[in-house]
This record gives sequence, structure tokens and C-alpha cells, in this order.
Amino acid sequence: MSLDAILLLLEDGEWHNITDIIKKSGLSEKVARTCLNFLVEYGLIEVDLKEDKAKASKAYLDFAKRIAGVERDFSQTISLRTTPPPHSTQLD
Repeated sequence: MSLDAILLLLEDGEWHNITDIIKKSGLSEKVARTCLNFLVEYGLIEVDLKEDKAKASKAYLDFAKRIAGVERDFSQTISLRTTPPPHSTQLD
């Protein structure tokens, strides 16, 4: 959940001040910085230490967009399968 909190804050693809990310995430500074380091290590975010800011990487944004599309397609498929058939009328 900690990683999600940070990724949600960065999903706009813009640069964000790391101090603001920590405050808005609701995580302790230690946990937030551990998460940020993990996300950098796996290429999910970029960090500019000189400017003390971070943003989601293009690779992560592309991945998130593809996952959202798959989830949307899946939910539409499930919706089609669970929609009851229209009532038919029989002529006697």
C-alpha cells in the first residue's frame, strides 16, 4: 500500500517536491524514502536529487495505461457475461 500511495501522487507524470510527496503520502519519512528508493531501483520513478523532486517514469506511465486498458476491457467482458438476457415474449 505504501508504494501505491506514492505512485498515485505521481501518476500525472509531473515533477513533485519530495518533501510534499512524503507529507501527502501519509507515510513516515523513513518509509516514504525507502519506497522512493525502491521505485527508483526498479525504474518506476525518476528522482532529481539536486532539485529534490520526483516523477513517475515514462515506462511506469505506459505500463499503468496498458493495465488500465486491460482492466477496462476485462470489466466490460464480465459485464456482458453477467447481464441477464432480455425478457422474451411468447405468443400463445
